Amino acid sequence: MTEVAFYTNVSDETRLIGKLLYKAHNLGRKLHISVRNERHGEKIAKNLYEIEPTSFFGISSSPHDVHDLTSAIISDTSDYDHNDVIINLTIEIPDNFSAFKRVIEIVSQDEDNINAARNRYRWYKDRGYSIVTHKL
Repeated sequence: MTEVAFYTNVSDETRLIGKLLYKAHNLGRKLHISVRNERHGEKIAKNLYEIEPTSFFGISSSPHDVHDLTSAIISDTSDYDHNDVIINLTIEIPDNFSAFKRVIEIVSQDEDNINAARNRYRWYKDRGYSIVTHKL
C-alpha cells in the first residue's frame, strides 16, 4: 500500500523540496513534483537551482524528456514516467497516487492550504492509508 507522509507548518516549501530531492537523489529514487500549474512549476524549478547552485539535480518539466540523470519531474499533469515518490503541492489528491510507493503532502502555513490538507488527510485516513506526519 502507498505510504503517505504529511509535512506540516512548512515556511519554505522550496527548501524542504530541495532537502527531499537531495535525499532521494542520493538514494537513487525518482520524484514527481505535482504543481498547481506551469508557472508554479517554473517558479519551483528556478528556486531549487537558486538554493542549491552547486548541486546538480536533473529536473525536467516533461516526463517524455527524461534520462538517467533526471532526479525529478516538475509537472502539472498526471503523465507519470515512474511510480516511486510523488510530492504534492496542489490542493487536490494527485491522480493515480496509489500507483506510487510514497506520497508526500507539503502543507504551508497558509490557511487555505491547511484546510485543503485537512480534507486530503481525512480522505487518505478514511480509505485506510497509514499516515506519518512531520511537524516542522
